[in-house]
Amino acid sequence: MTIPSLALASTSPRRREILARLGLPFEAVAPLFEEVAVDGRSARDEAMRFAEAKARSLSDRFPRHIIIGGDTLIDCEGEKIGKPRDADDARRILRRLSGRTHTVWTAVAIVDTTGPTTATVTAEGAQVTMKPVGDIEIARYVATGEPLDKAGAYAIQGGAASWIEKCEGDMLAVIGLLLAPITAYLETRGRLRGTVSSSGECSGQRPHLDAVPNIDVCGQVVVPRFTASAVWRSEEVLGEYLRDYFCNQIRSHG
Repeated sequence: MTIPSLALASTSPRRREILARLGLPFEAVAPLFEEVAVDGRSARDEAMRFAEAKARSLSDRFPRHIIIGGDTLIDCEGEKIGKPRDADDARRILRRLSGRTHTVWTAVAIVDTTGPTTATVTAEGAQVTMKPVGDIEIARYVATGEPLDKAGAYAIQGGAASWIEKCEGDMLAVIGLLLAPITAYLETRGRLRGTVSSSGECSGQRPHLDAVPNIDVCGQVVVPRFTASAVWRSEEVLGEYLRDYFCNQIRSHG
């Protein structure tokens, strides 16, 4: 069986980093698609439409590839929220999320062009509760520039970490790229293999996490699905999270 090549329809540093942890070569390319929201469409459905359109936009350029597209949108009490238009909009969004629970919807589309083009699209939501945040704190954060390219105008693994009171669901849905559907599909196409020994140690193709220290978050081990009140630290926690995520994927798929 010919093993297909892999492409990521995104230039997001975080999505590139998450996918790179699988240890597979891939090419990251900006999708040829402009996001235009449709009134009345839910955040979940919109994210799925955007993710698929991003992946399909590269199908002609990447024949005989598996192309991955992703998109993240937020639902806050019925308001659909994407990336801020500018700094003023970022401040508005953060004031809207402050002190409330919102749902982060991330969709991943897998477009396979190795034969007749097929598409598989999945979405998952996570509930995030943000502590009340004052205008001065919001202004300082927006001034760093980090919120300007993030759905919801914040990074849970970045400068807004201390604002998060609770996260229920898959942390990767909040960060922006779901691994479960990707690893499951790549296994079927011969791109991903791994085993777990009787002692529980993972082997085979797995994330490159050799330099990542062990992390305990507020007395809890970070696992693929969790409810936690925590302060996350970007590289350390993401790395440990992905280590546990990958090993649990291998265990669950045998």
